[in-house]
Amino acid sequence: MEIFSIVLIVSLIGNFVREIPIVPNKFIPTIGAIVGAVLGVVFVQQGWIFIEGNILDAAITGVVSGLSATGAHQLYTQAKK
Repeated sequence: MEIFSIVLIVSLIGNFVREIPIVPNKFIPTIGAIVGAVLGVVFVQQGWIFIEGNILDAAITGVVSGLSATGAHQLYTQAKK
């Protein structure tokens, strides 16, 4: 359940970044991956989620969660068309 919170936070940040005219939309997945990695490491360090392994595993889990937020947004956007 805590991993879903990473997806939700990255989605909100992605929607916020999309409204900033200076940042091109092509950078939103990269920003989502970076924010997801940071959140994954922070969540593991704070003990909010438990991932077997080390910090690298936590970062990879965060990256995947961040990119899944972008994928979920695109799935929703394409389904509306």
